[in-house]
Amino acid sequence: MAGSHFDTKAADWDSNNRRRILAEKVAAAISRLLDGKQLKALEFGCGTGLVGLELAQFFTAMTAVDTSKEMIRVLTDKLQERGITQIRPLQQDIVTEPLSEKFQLVFTSMALHHVQDIDGVLHVLADHLEPGGMFAIADLDENEHSFHNDHSHGFTHNGFNRDTLAEKLQSFGFSVPEFIDVHTMLRKDKDGNEHPFTVFLLSCYKIK
Repeated sequence: MAGSHFDTKAADWDSNNRRRILAEKVAAAISRLLDGKQLKALEFGCGTGLVGLELAQFFTAMTAVDTSKEMIRVLTDKLQERGITQIRPLQQDIVTEPLSEKFQLVFTSMALHHVQDIDGVLHVLADHLEPGGMFAIADLDENEHSFHNDHSHGFTHNGFNRDTLAEKLQSFGFSVPEFIDVHTMLRKDKDGNEHPFTVFLLSCYKIK
């Protein structure tokens, strides 16, 4: 199961330099969108907080949610070590157990391609946003190759078509999404051949 995969990887998650670089680039791109705003935020699939912690200065309060117990444990330790109090780590599947609160910002980085029911998750995340709230997704562009070479991650999408994703979001009551290119990574397939994978940042607003 994917959950057990992330539990076993949590302790060493931050040691991957490529992962840290991507998180820094995503956080920097989101910070430019926020432009100094102070918001109440929700991060979906927060992992060990590599993105969320970089953005802590922008949050009056933030709920960092993940289904992996060990990812949340690592994040909790980091928050205590750094004395960060406005971020609340939470192990919970908000698809099956939604939160009762609404947020001004909902963001997610490199989590959506692990979700099988994209429409269901987008509906849930939209329900967690206040009207006028911002939604930001960082994830992989559609690719003929798999970003993950084994099946330990569980179900994964080979990225997303930007036009298709934009149409979905508009049908769920969001403004026309804007995309920017965040990063390109080279990864080897099982035969050792390298392929480029591009990561976008999508942003839009809840209008209904």
